[in-house]
Amino acid sequence: MRFLVTGANGTVGRGLVEILLENGHNIVALVRDQPDISAEDRMLSSLGIDHSPPNLIVVTGDIEQDKCGLSDDDFAFLKQTVDKVIHVAANVNFIDDGSGSIHRTNVIGTENVLKVAELIGHPDFYYVSTIFVIGNAVELDETKNWG
Repeated sequence: MRFLVTGANGTVGRGLVEILLENGHNIVALVRDQPDISAEDRMLSSLGIDHSPPNLIVVTGDIEQDKCGLSDDDFAFLKQTVDKVIHVAANVNFIDDGSGSIHRTNVIGTENVLKVAELIGHPDFYYVSTIFVIGNAVELDETKNWG
């Protein structure tokens, strides 16, 4: 089983990747690169390791971009190998700074990941949401239908 995991180097994603790797699953981690650090180095640093285990492949991408910013080669690789997509990437800032970053990541980014899942052949898709789904609620009532 090979999983594509977005947000793989974030708090929740990192924990998920560690569990999946420990259980012998193959992981493709979609990670943004930064001007001073590659996507692979960001992923390895988040896991506290120096080199990738054989069942971890890091691809550079950005969910805010069309096709998640994947190269043609990486996209073709995903199309041939990924069985399941776990979308964990999110902007979890609680204060909107007016830049639109929350919307770009949580809405446009999710749409882009869904589109990639569709284009690579409809693998199973799992989505980890954020607290923002409850809007401006002061209190969360777990018995209420939020849909």
